[in-house]
Amino acid sequence: MEDGILEAARQVGARLDSAVDAISSTLDGPNVKASESVQRSAETLINEVWAVVDASYMDARQAGFDRGQWAALRDRALARKYKDTAAVHRAVRDMVARGLPDPYCRWVPPSEFAAMKKYDVTGVGLNLGTAEEYVKKTGRELPGNRGAYEGDVWVVGISKGSAADLAGLEQGDQLVAVGGRGLGGASPFQAAAMISEPPDADDAPPALAASSGADGAGGDGGGGGGGLVGLRVRKASGRVEEYTVARPSVQLASPLHGARAAGRGGGD
Repeated sequence: MEDGILEAARQVGARLDSAVDAISSTLDGPNVKASESVQRSAETLINEVWAVVDASYMDARQAGFDRGQWAALRDRALARKYKDTAAVHRAVRDMVARGLPDPYCRWVPPSEFAAMKKYDVTGVGLNLGTAEEYVKKTGRELPGNRGAYEGDVWVVGISKGSAADLAGLEQGDQLVAVGGRGLGGASPFQAAAMISEPPDADDAPPALAASSGADGAGGDGGGGGGGLVGLRVRKASGRVEEYTVARPSVQLASPLHGARAAGRGGGD
C-alpha cells in the first residue's frame, strides 16, 4: 500500500515536470534555438543515467523493469531540445520515473543533492536532517507516535560501507541520544557535532552499551579516550537500540596547506 502511494506520487511529480516543459516550449515559440553547450551536457547526462541504470539496476521487487522501454525513453530524451539545465534535469527525472517502477528510485538534481548533504558532517557516514527534511528528501512518511521530547534528528541517508552502515543504523532511524546525552531540542547540526567531536574527558557522559556495531563495537562507547561514540536510536518499529561507532580520526593539517575535503552524502 505504502509503496503504491509513493510510486503514484513520484509519477505525478514527473508528469507535472513534463507539463511545465510543454507549456514553456509553447510560450518560447518553435524557433528558439537551444544552446549547444546545454545540448551537449544534456546528451552526456542522459546517456550516463541510462548506462548506470542499465548496467546496475536490479528489479528486486519484480515490478517489471523493461530494458527495451528504458532504451526507448533514453532515445526520446536525447531527441528533445533543451533551453536550459533545469529543463534537462526535469527530463531526466521524468525518464527515471517512467522507466523504473520502483518508489525508492528517483533522480536527485545536484542542487537537491547538495541540500541532502547539508548535515553530513558526522564523519561516520550519517546524513542527518529534521523530520521535515526527511519527508521531503525521501518521499516517505515518518513513523507515528514519536514524542517531541526525543528531538527532531533523523537519519536521512547513510553512506554505504561507512561506520554507521556497518554498525546497523538505517535510513529512517530517529537519533535520540549521543554518548548518553539526550537530543531533545538539538538540531541535526548540533547532533552531528556531538558525534564528530569527542567530549571533554572530565565531563564525558557514561558510555552506551552497544547491541551491534563495527570497529570495536560492543566495547566502551561515548568516552573521549577510545575514539568511540554511543548512539541511541529509535527504529521504525518503535524499538530502541544502541550502537557504538568509531569517531573519525582527527588529523591536524598544516596551517600553510590545510584544506577541507568534501564529504560524501547518504541515501542510497
